[in-house]
Amino acid sequence: MFKTIDTNDGLFNSPQSMSLRLDEIRPEALRRVALLEKYPKRYFFKLLSNHTMLEVLPWLSENYHWLFLERKDILEQLLSYLKVRCQKIWYEPIPKNLSRGSLLARREHFEEFESVILKYYKVKRMIPAQNKTLDTIYYEDYCATGPLGILRKTNFPISPSCTFSKAASVPKQSHGNKISIFSNAEEILGWYKNSFLAQLSSI
Repeated sequence: MFKTIDTNDGLFNSPQSMSLRLDEIRPEALRRVALLEKYPKRYFFKLLSNHTMLEVLPWLSENYHWLFLERKDILEQLLSYLKVRCQKIWYEPIPKNLSRGSLLARREHFEEFESVILKYYKVKRMIPAQNKTLDTIYYEDYCATGPLGILRKTNFPISPSCTFSKAASVPKQSHGNKISIFSNAEEILGWYKNSFLAQLSSI
């Protein structure tokens, strides 16, 4: 039987957590790794790249099936991140509509995002593809087909009774022309064009 671990506890799944140093969350991270070692292969869990302790990756690689979630449109991912950092709200059950030019993005938050993406690809390279438990899924495809449709395209074992009805009901946090909500939209586009991010997803 698989279960999920709810990490929405204010430490690992909040905008403030993005600025925490790894040494600040290490005690709690080690406690959770110990639980995974005690009860291996019984849980789904989300692992944020900027909270990943590289020394535990070999064990996780050997004992878990990995699903890497990526965005095809990196600029949209960046804008979502900047929106989160400006509002200090990671998730809203009913997302608010923001007026044009109502948010001002900060360069330091852009650089945070760059470091998160770099760490993500570093972690991904450390998981050996030959173990046949590494799949990459894309956010855009998830939105189009839902979690069950995505998982059916991977090597992930799925129970016939699995419906993911709760996960499929989670609303998107942004709609429409996201860049328009920032008063410094041109500056953001300039940061992006001069970053390695533009090589991953051009605009």
